[in-house]
Amino acid sequence: MRSSIRKLSYFRKVTPAAPDAILGLTSAYAADNSAKSHKMNLGVGAYRDDNGDPWVLPSVAQAEQIVLADKKYNHEYAPILGSTSFVNEVKKLLFAQTPNAEALLNEGRIVTGQGISGTGSLRVLAEFISGSATTDTGGVSINRIAVPAPTWANHKAVLANAGLQVVPYSYYNAETRGLHIEALLNDLATLHEGDAVLLHACCHNPTGVDPTSEDWDKILATIAKSGALPVFDLAYQGFGAGLVEDLDALEKACTLVRSGDLPNLVLAQSFAKNMGLYGERVGSFSLITASETESNAVESQVKKTVRSMYSSPPAYGAKIVQTVLSNEKIHQQWVSDVAVMRDRLRNVRETLYNELQNCGGPKWDHLVQQKGMFCYTGLTKDQVRALRERSVYMTDDGRISVAGINSSNVKRLAQEIAKVSSV
Repeated sequence: MRSSIRKLSYFRKVTPAAPDAILGLTSAYAADNSAKSHKMNLGVGAYRDDNGDPWVLPSVAQAEQIVLADKKYNHEYAPILGSTSFVNEVKKLLFAQTPNAEALLNEGRIVTGQGISGTGSLRVLAEFISGSATTDTGGVSINRIAVPAPTWANHKAVLANAGLQVVPYSYYNAETRGLHIEALLNDLATLHEGDAVLLHACCHNPTGVDPTSEDWDKILATIAKSGALPVFDLAYQGFGAGLVEDLDALEKACTLVRSGDLPNLVLAQSFAKNMGLYGERVGSFSLITASETESNAVESQVKKTVRSMYSSPPAYGAKIVQTVLSNEKIHQQWVSDVAVMRDRLRNVRETLYNELQNCGGPKWDHLVQQKGMFCYTGLTKDQVRALRERSVYMTDDGRISVAGINSSNVKRLAQEIAKVSSV
């Protein structure tokens, strides 16, 4: 018999969450009734070709054909850390192209697993360094992590939800529109053992401002002195200077690990951008240890962490990545594909810069000094909102996804930016 008293919902006190800033921007763009050729969505961090369309990399298309033509292809579970073939190819890509990283690899000091793109990989690392996995082995749990100000908006939630206290460190200098290296070093010097520090390995998101090689030397030396754990995020490998060149900061850190100045480092990496596999969610996480024996223990505990989170990673995208990296001909095509994307982004920056110069007004040198998929314009929130009234959509902090610019809209974009900048 049904009770006459209605039970209260367990969810009755749940309130609506604030909309995601970038996804909310896409919704506003979609609701804009202006002609598609007139409005611009410069918020989403996904590569587009000069027609404004998603681009399937030729190398990825070739690899996909091979995967699907394999008569032994199936949908079985992947191992907890991904297939051995995938892991080995990723290790070669990340650690076998520079001398000190390769030495650590050969010493058995690198544990790598397949993650759910960059976000999921970072979350695994955050869970591992902050949770019971380290205390199970008698290690010191990380309680606090410093992140650059600004950083990718989702970084804070990913890290905080793993139980880490997230604090900022100085990074961007709004006055110079460049790196605030002195303040950055001062903030890092306040860290200590038991802290971690998040570092964008290249193509900083959202600013596009990267440390110089000399800056990296100072940054890593300061971290080594503090005793903090470096946590690298490598989401845009190949979009800065090149697939190998963008490993420079990681190689410098590996040099310090080999010398004993840094005990460890960890890395989250993604194939979303440099293979265009956004929806396949393919990435990796790596942990550099003090010895092969320590690696074996760490790997067993990382497996335990992953097993409790999502059991095992998705297999299809990983098979594509594995094929691209292991097939020499397709690999070379991929290197060319990444260069196509990198060169287009660089050319778009230069074209926008030239168009803005033609419009007069403030100096825009910082646009061509920045690297990667994003451009930090320096526009104010009011100026950004004024642009939305002109059907130009970017995030409130003035960040532009350079891939959203093309030969058809760059001139009007420059003109609209010039108009709001002169007010």
